[in-house]
Amino acid sequence: MQKNAILKTLDPLILSSYLLVVFLRALCGLSISESSVVLPWLEIIIGLSGSSERMKTTAQNDRATPLRSDVRSIVNTLGLQANSTRYVCCPGCFKLYRTDSVDCPQVPDVCDYRRTPSSLPCAARLTRTRVLYGKERKAFIKEFHYYSLKEWLADILHRPGVEDALGKGQRAGDFRNPGSNKTMDDIFDGSVFQNFKDHIGQPFLRAHGSELRLIFGLSVDAYNPLHNKQAGKKVSSTAISLVCYNFSKGERLLVHNVHVLAIVPGPREPSLSEINHLLSPAVEEFKEFWDPGVWFSSTPKYTLGRLVRCALIPLIVDLKAARQVTGCASHSAHQFCMFCTVVKDDINNIDHHGWEGVSLRLHKKRALAWKNAATEKDQAKLFEKYGVRWSVLLELPYWDLKVFTIIDTMHTALLGNLHRHCTEIWRMNHRWADGLGEELTHLPD
Repeated sequence: MQKNAILKTLDPLILSSYLLVVFLRALCGLSISESSVVLPWLEIIIGLSGSSERMKTTAQNDRATPLRSDVRSIVNTLGLQANSTRYVCCPGCFKLYRTDSVDCPQVPDVCDYRRTPSSLPCAARLTRTRVLYGKERKAFIKEFHYYSLKEWLADILHRPGVEDALGKGQRAGDFRNPGSNKTMDDIFDGSVFQNFKDHIGQPFLRAHGSELRLIFGLSVDAYNPLHNKQAGKKVSSTAISLVCYNFSKGERLLVHNVHVLAIVPGPREPSLSEINHLLSPAVEEFKEFWDPGVWFSSTPKYTLGRLVRCALIPLIVDLKAARQVTGCASHSAHQFCMFCTVVKDDINNIDHHGWEGVSLRLHKKRALAWKNAATEKDQAKLFEKYGVRWSVLLELPYWDLKVFTIIDTMHTALLGNLHRHCTEIWRMNHRWADGLGEELTHLPD
């Protein structure tokens, strides 16, 4: 309300100038200093337009200078800055430290994280001293901003028609029969969603009074912010985002319906178990959304409030990220399979009847043993034997990596990996004869 009052007092020329600078910053990719350089010139233009008296009036109402000098203060004035939880992120191990201010005393100067009880602390520096306006101040080297699922849901539920649209996905569980021969054209038609049970063992997608039940998918993907340039220094950042499957197929992947939980700061991506630190805030939220649920005090349909429960089911990642997030060994490791006990020496065994599966209970037991190992050497032995590390996703009481980790469609189908595998490796093409895969000396008529 306060921000809306401020916007009403702004002169139209000043508001237009602010929007231009925000556009240059957000959509044209200008830095903070580059976009802020435009502001003095805009102030001169406004002064020449004869609006100086109105600017003075605006300045008195807003208790600010006629035109702000920093794009960050403009973003705050316009209410465009999303609320986030601020963490200090260790440059060495990606351990997170919660903070509310730059001079927060509980954040140490060096990282004290120990991977095991016998490990030495990480000891990477978290802070550095900077001189601002002649004064020394402590500044954090790397920060991590987490954008809460609660606040995002509170926002989208008040968009026109969204609450009804999300409710349709929940009601879909009342009339779809997973045992029928109906062609499946959406993930909701599959047995995983239809048979998924809530915290008391009842079908999650069935109607439960005024409760809203939502299913989300988690995407973790590293990218090069320098546009994948082949030359020069390689830099990597990682996006952690959510897709709500209660939206229809045509709506769920639209930009305004995808929630970005966080962007992991570079210049390198987290490796192995380091990703657990960055996923922990999201897991804590989903644990609360699962049981007891989150109460929203008011929605367009329920002015007296309603309870929302959420579940995290599909893991939408490529092959490399799938092993990283789930805590499993690489596809090139001795224990290369996430789902069975077949080892690399038996990789040519294609008789699936002889593949021995690993239960979720056994997987959790091995992962917990790795987490509780007394030394890093013990962890290495366990990982070599079972190919399993601890994943923070296992803290969700319902999460099953064998069922919820889906096939990487982008690389498999869209980028042609499956086609290449069939035609080049399995030799399923017209150049190879049936049987032992001998190459034909001449093509058949």
